[in-house]
Amino acid sequence: MTYGLGIVVGIVRSDKATGVRGRKTFVKLGCERGGKYWKYKADAVPSVYNTRKCECPFRLKGKPCLDGDGWVLNVMCGHHNHELAETLVGHPYAGRCADDSKVITDLFWTYPDAMKLLNSFNVVFMMDSTYKTNRYRLPLLEIVGMTCTGLIFSAAFAFLSTERQSNFTWALEKLKGLFITSEGCPKVIVTN
Repeated sequence: MTYGLGIVVGIVRSDKATGVRGRKTFVKLGCERGGKYWKYKADAVPSVYNTRKCECPFRLKGKPCLDGDGWVLNVMCGHHNHELAETLVGHPYAGRCADDSKVITDLFWTYPDAMKLLNSFNVVFMMDSTYKTNRYRLPLLEIVGMTCTGLIFSAAFAFLSTERQSNFTWALEKLKGLFITSEGCPKVIVTN
């Protein structure tokens, strides 16, 4: 992820030389919004609103250096056909990666409407974690807020690798980053 540029680049295709004729080590990187949406069912009605895919042409091709130390990247197409994100807060791929394994261990997200409510009604928030009720078998932390009329709204969510203090601290730091002003931080947080 390139936080400063507002884009997420992923591996589109890769291969490793195995000694078989014609196989070379390479990697093709592309924008996460590249390609077309593939229907998961043959009879599904196509939707233009529920996909991030917009056939973005941005591509990089990489091959190992001749001395074996690093990679050389060539730009195949250097432009995007969509607006770049101003921030990756709440982005589906923006999570916390463990440096040693390159595996996402925690994932935090919210929605634009929730951010508006979060900044308007920032007095009381409640946090609860469901234990492994999703297909990823990860604890789901849900943070909800309360309006002045007593209605509850979902403010943010986080998949946490474990229910340790460090994971909750990380999630609360991400929540704090959603507030427009430092005075807007919650006055009360209720947990169980």
